[in-house]
Amino acid sequence: MTAMKPGETGGVVLLGWKTRDRALALLQQDCEFDPPLNDHDAEVLWARYRERVNAVRGRPVRAPAPLVFTDDEQRLVADFLQDQARHGGNVRGVVKVDPLGLVAHQLEITTARTTSLSERLQTPADWALECLCPAPSAERPSIRHAPNSMDVDLPHGEWALVFDAKMGLVLGEAARCITVTPIEPYLVLWSGYHRAYASVACRPKGGAAILAAVVGDPGVAAAARSCGLRAVRSDHPPVFSDFFDPELALPVRFRAKRFTMEIRARMVAANVEASI
Repeated sequence: MTAMKPGETGGVVLLGWKTRDRALALLQQDCEFDPPLNDHDAEVLWARYRERVNAVRGRPVRAPAPLVFTDDEQRLVADFLQDQARHGGNVRGVVKVDPLGLVAHQLEITTARTTSLSERLQTPADWALECLCPAPSAERPSIRHAPNSMDVDLPHGEWALVFDAKMGLVLGEAARCITVTPIEPYLVLWSGYHRAYASVACRPKGGAAILAAVVGDPGVAAAARSCGLRAVRSDHPPVFSDFFDPELALPVRFRAKRFTMEIRARMVAANVEASI
């Protein structure tokens, strides 16, 4: 691959855990190669990584043991859980773990955010806060609107429109904290992949532990949309440490993208059956 063009971002992909069709779509539509990959070349590349994944079938994968909070982390966790209790939700608690032992359902990571995080986060307290209570995006979304219609330009794709009992409809960044969920017998990293990657890539050896909210079942619909969930339920699930294994993780250049949330509303009139 040649040097990145403006707007492109570096990343890593656990290509061998993807199905053939999903792998080819990613390589040919979402990644930049010079020259571009044709169907044959893309399939050969996928098959090479698939063979390596098949070689790790049956390897032991165990949920990482929880680590002990520092006093500062304990106070942060207590404040976080108190805030979660006020807003409701499905957070069961918080754990401190080594992310390398977590099972991964997301099979690609944009690594470009790693540099900005490493420059901004200087102390263990900074990293702990970033795990559970990161600062909101400094970029203000651009909004174009008309009656029953709104288009919002966003800095990245991890935003959601949600209903808050106190504030009504709220547009904000989804998965503000790093989350893990138990899918027996594993502990799966559900959200916060960029921060977990940065914690390993940027922090001193042995200091990569993360704080993560433990959530219940994130939902069948959300799980069904995860192309990595099939791999999680296999006999050789991908583990977060695989992102740092050059035999299993393919470095790529992701094509530049822009993200727009398109919000539409329509009135529906339904007949009301007369009561007898």
